[in-house]
Amino acid sequence: MTKKYKNVFPIDIFLKQVDKIMQEYDLKTPTDFDRMAGLKNMANRWGKITKSVDTDTLLTIAKRFNKSLDWLVFGKEADIVLQEHYGEIYDARLPAPVETVRLAEVLSQIKSVLTMEKKRLTDIQEARLAALIYEHCSSEKIKPDALLVKRYLLLA
Repeated sequence: MTKKYKNVFPIDIFLKQVDKIMQEYDLKTPTDFDRMAGLKNMANRWGKITKSVDTDTLLTIAKRFNKSLDWLVFGKEADIVLQEHYGEIYDARLPAPVETVRLAEVLSQIKSVLTMEKKRLTDIQEARLAALIYEHCSSEKIKPDALLVKRYLLLA
């Protein structure tokens, strides 16, 4: 006996997200949307979609308009969907190269200052210090230096 699975694709959310994209890009008709997305003949089917959209169409739309599949299908980003499902935040996206460099600079400065000051911190204290300094440097768009690390060390 074959098992039939109920289609759980939230088509209403998907169509709302398409509407949001059309507003964001000031697209007036489904044909305009198709043209910009690089889709063929979807405009004729938009009003008739009741169950699902094929994967190629989803991927094409997501890539062209720089949207995640989670946002397109569920109306939320992955970490929110997973948080609701699992009760915690999980974010597997890689940081941008600039952020990776900034984090490496923060960690290097912390290590240097701790060595120079002959101070020891627990792993948790060091992680908190790194997070505070990283956030400060990111928001101010500056590079971390020894003076900044020392200032935050006094607060720790």
